[in-house]
Amino acid sequence: MAGRNVLLIMDNCSAHIPLMQLASVVTLCNTTVFYLPPNTTSKIQPCDAGIIRSLKAYYRRRFIRLLIQRLQDKVADLEKIDVLEAMHIAVAAWSMDVKPKTICNCFRHCRIRTTDADVTPVPKEPLIDPEVIKDLEEQVQELRYRNPMDIRNLIDYPVERELAYVPTEEEIV
Repeated sequence: MAGRNVLLIMDNCSAHIPLMQLASVVTLCNTTVFYLPPNTTSKIQPCDAGIIRSLKAYYRRRFIRLLIQRLQDKVADLEKIDVLEAMHIAVAAWSMDVKPKTICNCFRHCRIRTTDADVTPVPKEPLIDPEVIKDLEEQVQELRYRNPMDIRNLIDYPVERELAYVPTEEEIV
């Protein structure tokens, strides 16, 4: 950390330690902690602006590939995986599939990252590669579910977008 300046941006997730408690637990050198206002929308939270959605799409593609492999291997409880296996899938999806350009664009979309010449503009379309959507659709068809969920709902499940409170723009500012 010597010679570096780091900004740690955290939202109001209940798992995050409040700043006052954090200061009593650890002394941070060269790190500034910034908490986003509570209940802010994807307009100012990079992870909500597309990073999580991208990770979920790649995770689910890898998970469905695993199901197909288990189906071919005639595994009894093909959908049953343990936490460690799920973590391995998530790590692989994050490290091999989620693109740095997606992360940069999400930060730029939230106006946290400035415009660079080497970064493409934030697309109006979803930040998920259309090939991933097509691949997921083909995989789900191969599993032969009777009533498969629409892939876009699988990636961006509508209930996950529900909020108890939606602040006004004035409150966010």
